[in-house]
Amino acid sequence: MAVICLTDQQRRTDFFHETILINLTYWLDWLTEAKETEHFPSDYERNAIIRAISYGLDLGQPAWPSTYQLITTFSPYIERAGHWEIWGKVAGQAHTIAGKATDTSAVANLSILLARLSSWQNRFKESTTYYRQAISSARQIENRFTEARACSNLGYLYTEYGCWYRAEVLCCHALDLFKQIDNHHGQAHTENHLGILYIWQSQWRKAEHHLERACALWRAMADNNGLMYGLTNLGLLFVKTSQPEKALSYLKEALHWAKSTGETYRLGNIYLNIGLAHNLQRNFKEAVIATRQAEAIFQAHANLSGLMHAQENVGIIYQTQQDWEQAITYLNRALAGWRELNKKQDEIQTIVHLAKCELSRGDQHQAAVWMKAGQQLFNQYPQSHRYYQLPDQLEKLNRTLRENIS
Repeated sequence: MAVICLTDQQRRTDFFHETILINLTYWLDWLTEAKETEHFPSDYERNAIIRAISYGLDLGQPAWPSTYQLITTFSPYIERAGHWEIWGKVAGQAHTIAGKATDTSAVANLSILLARLSSWQNRFKESTTYYRQAISSARQIENRFTEARACSNLGYLYTEYGCWYRAEVLCCHALDLFKQIDNHHGQAHTENHLGILYIWQSQWRKAEHHLERACALWRAMADNNGLMYGLTNLGLLFVKTSQPEKALSYLKEALHWAKSTGETYRLGNIYLNIGLAHNLQRNFKEAVIATRQAEAIFQAHANLSGLMHAQENVGIIYQTQQDWEQAITYLNRALAGWRELNKKQDEIQTIVHLAKCELSRGDQHQAAVWMKAGQQLFNQYPQSHRYYQLPDQLEKLNRTLRENIS
């Protein structure tokens, strides 16, 4: 047993620093074993790992290699659990240390991590800045893998915000890089990102082609967490194309893998799509149950965008049942949320639903008011033209209004 003289300040400090290094090594070994046994860290274990990392970061350069390795090894677990705010603070501190140490490789990888965390918290500008920094750093050290990762993820982010040309260019460049270095994991994620892009563009065959390729790659690698992403998006594709049986088949498998891999946050999106699939089948009770489950998950993670989608979807379910009062109540809640989040394309889509409700229950005046508001927003924000087939929806609604008036 080590004995330290309490009056020897330097020896006490050295012993404490040595303990920090030993603790970092312990948790690295623990995570290696956890990965092999597919054990997901408990709250206690998660907090202990974060504490070990914090001490390592405070110690600085002597602990940096082990601290950085523990951050990158542990990150997938804490990201899946949705603890983004606290993890962002840890990653931000590590990013600063990496910059001071001129560890360009670490700067690139930590920039990607911070970009992901920022995007999940709806901080678009911050996320794009980090991705660009990652691409620049990766090119400095000629790291094609990290460059491809950053390009693929930035492409996905651009897809979500309607910058579709940029998204396609970045994802195709990333896919080419991943093929050059024969990285199947990166290829699968990029195929998945392209599939999502083509869903947004209503290019159903291209979307299915890329998503099936992504799932085939993930199955071959036995990557069940990655497979969950592809299955979720195939489920969404078949919801969008009104094929609820196919959608539910994919979504139920995605739900299984999300639960078994600890992907708590993604459960919300899966339940949302399950709710929409049940709604297409007119199984309204199950549709509401699934959507409420999604809402609870989004609430727990303070995911405002997810919460608004849940409110909107409940409104759509009541709309299908012709329960106009309930439908309008929930759609108005979603509308207020989209305005707060400044998501114009979702605001327009919700206005379209409100106009349809008013038209269906015979209030042509209020339907026309909503229609005018939606059209004005549509004209003010050209980028919204790409979303949800909004031009077709607005034209069809306008035509129906004109026919009813005449």
